[in-house]
Formats: sequence, C-alpha cells, structure tokens
Amino acid sequence: MEQRRHERVDAKPGDISHPSYQCLDISESGMKLSADNAVRKGLKFELTLLALDAPLPLKCEVMWCRKPSSIYEHGFYFGARFIDISISNQLKIRELIQQRSESNNR
Repeated sequence: MEQRRHERVDAKPGDISHPSYQCLDISESGMKLSADNAVRKGLKFELTLLALDAPLPLKCEVMWCRKPSSIYEHGFYFGARFIDISISNQLKIRELIQQRSESNNR
C-alpha cells in the first residue's frame, strides 16, 4: 500500500489554543509543536485549532520528541498525529493547508 505524503505549512501565531504548546507547522494528519519540557511518546492530549472559520477541537497523540539541534533554540520539538478525526474535519484542515500553500506561492 502506498502511503501519501501530506503537505505541511508553517503555522501562524494563534492557530491553536493550548496552554503549554506552540504550533510550528500543520498537515492534514498532524502537527509539529514546541514545548518548554519534553513530552512522552504516546501521550494523548487535546487542543483547539483556531485557524478555521469555527474552532475545531482535536485529539492528538505524540509520535516523537527531540531537543532542537541549534544552541539558539530552547525547549523541545515534537510531532503529534490527529486521532479520531472525522473525514469532514480532515477535509477542512486540507482546505486550510491548500489556501496557505497557494498564498505562499504568490
């Protein structure tokens, strides 16, 4: 089975609402985030995507976590995949990514 690679777009300030995490980029299957402290692989958490017309609550699971390689960056980066996401919500995220990608290419 061929696995489709999802396009990623840079996040904008205010794209998500979460007390401890900042979003760095978004794809239709997940996000790259940053945090002050390391997060455990397999950790499940919720956040709200605010970049759409209506706030979208999302359940996520941490897939990896690492310290940035640059001495000028602090904290930790981690990847989270969306879990239990409906097809209609995944399509909303795909549309957001397409819009941002088109505006970046202008």
